[in-house]
Amino acid sequence: MPTTTKRRPHPPPLAASRKWLAALLIAASGVLCAPALAGVDSRHRPPRPHIAGPWAAFAPVAAEARRSVVAVRVGRERVALATLIDTEGHALTKASELPAEGALRVEIAPGKSVPAQRIGADQPTDLALLRLHTRQLPPIALGPADGDEATDEGLSPGTWLISVAPGRTPLAAGIISVEPRAIAPRRVLIGVEIRPGGDDGPRIRSVIPGMGADKAGLKPGDIITRVGGQETNSRDDVVTRLKGLSEGDAIEVKVRRGDEQLSFTIDLAPLPESLFDRSAHMNRMGGELSERVHGFERVIQHDTVLAPHEVGGPVVDLDGRVVGLNIARAGRIASYALPMDLCLAAAKRIRQRAEPIEQPVHHESHTTQ
Repeated sequence: MPTTTKRRPHPPPLAASRKWLAALLIAASGVLCAPALAGVDSRHRPPRPHIAGPWAAFAPVAAEARRSVVAVRVGRERVALATLIDTEGHALTKASELPAEGALRVEIAPGKSVPAQRIGADQPTDLALLRLHTRQLPPIALGPADGDEATDEGLSPGTWLISVAPGRTPLAAGIISVEPRAIAPRRVLIGVEIRPGGDDGPRIRSVIPGMGADKAGLKPGDIITRVGGQETNSRDDVVTRLKGLSEGDAIEVKVRRGDEQLSFTIDLAPLPESLFDRSAHMNRMGGELSERVHGFERVIQHDTVLAPHEVGGPVVDLDGRVVGLNIARAGRIASYALPMDLCLAAAKRIRQRAEPIEQPVHHESHTTQ
């Protein structure tokens, strides 16, 4: 059985330095919080240099946590950060930033990487569990208040949070914007407009280009007779059958087309933002957003500017206490972190579902790939 993270006391308060640290960050926030260039894929650029000004002032706060953070790479591309959670080399990262295929490696020191094995993923949190082929790195230190029990103590709006990276200088810092809250999932659709009324059933008036129904081959004039194996006699029936389903789920849809009875498997997706949200473009002008930013039980929203490949690492408060893991760049001035109780619960679920895995052979490479 893996050794779980040892509960250590919180680092000693940095009360003496908190005021000048915060003041220093406020003074420079107008310069350093400039968003990434819109429309440029930052994961194909060299990692952005860390400005050794105010962020360096937070290095003592992040010093312990950074030892448990690694960069996840596929080839030469950095796709996310990951955080060690136990002494057996298990680490959590953002699942939707990982490619479906391709060998993963983690950079454990400059120019030094090791293989990482995918154990599984947790849909509710969008976390993936990796097993690193090394035990050289310490797990993230958790205080006595962290763990399986939910606690939002000390996470009030206005609280400073530091986003930790593997290097000596933190990624950035920001403040909590609102009380921890749930982020609702986006409603998923098959991608058709149905004529209102109609005695012959839910007849398709139009098919939205690029969505699941279009890709599957549904056509205007088709009458939807069954969704997910259940009969549909109206538009409301179709909507009801889709409740509780998530983006990426597939569902069987049967239609009547003239004298034919046809069956299709349709991948569900939310309506493209550009079709209904005029603010979506403005929200993305601050830089790239994460692939998934919806459907979380509870998040800590802060205004730190991150790139999508910079999530997966821990966030700490000004006392160095680990309060969660960054999970998404959600908007121009919004990033989300998952509280640690949700992260550890996700890791436990993944481990329970996973097949037994042989002990890894410890391969190390002195060239980052």
